[in-house]
Order: sequence, then structure tokens, then C-alpha cells
Amino acid sequence: MSYSGFSKLISATALAIAFVALPAIAGSSVASAQDRYYRGRDFGRDGYYDDDLRDHQRRERRRQIRHERNEREDLRDHQEEEYYRYGDSDELRHHQQHERQELRGHQRDERDDLHDHQHDERRDDYRYDRYSRDRYRDGYYDNDGRFYRRRY
Repeated sequence: MSYSGFSKLISATALAIAFVALPAIAGSSVASAQDRYYRGRDFGRDGYYDDDLRDHQRRERRRQIRHERNEREDLRDHQEEEYYRYGDSDELRHHQQHERQELRGHQRDERDDLHDHQHDERRDDYRYDRYSRDRYRDGYYDNDGRFYRRRY
């Protein structure tokens, strides 16, 4: 009789462990696997989505395109006003051609600046961050992030 009571106690304990501990263990591993699945492959090592950077840069590019279009429309309106105010002449056409060339150069410079900015954003190590070799020339960082100047 005592054997069957002891056997019942062990089987009840094993059953309790099976019902309580195993789902907890399996549940956490499933949650971890689901977390990795929902984060997706674009989840970077720093905890940021690469899509966030891509979307940010796409918005910047769209803003730049809109800005360029607005500048062209403003120049067109300005030149129409000049045409109606001063009439058609070689001097006016030359002046307006010069304005269009200046605008094209200005927009090219802005596009190049945006391209360089976005390239720097995509790089893992910025030129002047704490891991840059340019900064080590003048000193070094300790493990707590404090900068020490080299004494020569």
C-alpha cells in the first residue's frame, strides 16, 4: 500500500512538472523563435532595422527631388515674369540661360552632398567616431569610453 502511495506521489509530481515546466520551457523557446521570425533578416546587430535607414534615406531623396522641382518651378515663374516685364531680347535670353546653368550646378552640388551624407550614414564606422583611426592619432579610449591624449 505504501509502495502504491509513493508511486502515486512520484507520478503526480512528474505529471505536474510535465504540465508546468515543459510548456514554460517550450513557450519561451517558441517565443524566442517567433521574435526572431518577426524581426526579420533586416534586423541589424545594433537592434535597428536596416529598413529604418533605407526608409529614412528614401524620404530624404524624395524630399530632395521635391525641393529640386520646386526650385525649377520658381525659376520658371521668375523667368516668365522677367520676359513679360522686359520683353524678348538677346541679353535677357543670355541672363536666363546663365540662371538655369547656376540652378543646375546648385542642384548637382546638393545631390552630391545628399549622396555623401547617405553614404556616411550607411557606413558602420563614421569618420569621426570613437573607433576611427583618425582619432587614435591624438589619443586613445579606455574601456569606459574616456579619451586620453597622447603625450609625445
